[in-house]
Amino acid sequence: MADVMKSMEKEIIYTDLRSKIIAVTEKEILSKSVIERKAYAEAAYFFMNKVQIDLDDLFAGRFEKCNYCVNIYPTDIEQEIDYLARINKEQSEKYKSMLIAREIGLFTRSPGAHVVPAYDQLIQEGIQNRIDRILYYKENYADDSEKRNYYTAELIVLRAMQKRILAYAKEAESKYKIYGSENIKRIMDTCNQIAYNRPESFHEALQLVIFAHELILAEGGSGSISFGRLV
Repeated sequence: MADVMKSMEKEIIYTDLRSKIIAVTEKEILSKSVIERKAYAEAAYFFMNKVQIDLDDLFAGRFEKCNYCVNIYPTDIEQEIDYLARINKEQSEKYKSMLIAREIGLFTRSPGAHVVPAYDQLIQEGIQNRIDRILYYKENYADDSEKRNYYTAELIVLRAMQKRILAYAKEAESKYKIYGSENIKRIMDTCNQIAYNRPESFHEALQLVIFAHELILAEGGSGSISFGRLV
């Protein structure tokens, strides 16, 4: 995916990183199911979106700023629609359908629903335990393609999240070696712990929730998903 993105960088100049990845994923892995394509796009975004830790940070995590709570990604839905329309011109019927849908307002930022992620389940299980559980389900209970696709997609996202957390740990380690900041060391230790194991303290649990929130916002950026909906 990274090689494909690099080769298409000049072509895709009107959309933000998430929009580019979604468009390229849809085009490059059409043989996969919809849910698998979404999972691959999420993973690719996490791998390609750089981690960043500032010296005064108490927690790791990256959230984009927005001035309103309709959506965060992409920065302009018109840009995404324009690009998707351009790359589908060779499929005339699909292209015409997209233009019609755009004209009558079927493209929307917010479907109007609210989502409450199962943060409690993630905290209680931890990432690696969840991965092991899904592997077991996939091997023993995936008796149809829909279930197999779902389990595969969840594994893709969980492993991407795990690697993302380890990337934060590595970034914190490099900062700690240079500056020796105790809060940076705590971020490093916390990330190394929760990348595999379930949280053992409130601080670790909150850090895992922040990472899960970052993942969810990267997927959709909905203003309907906020820390105010933890309960």
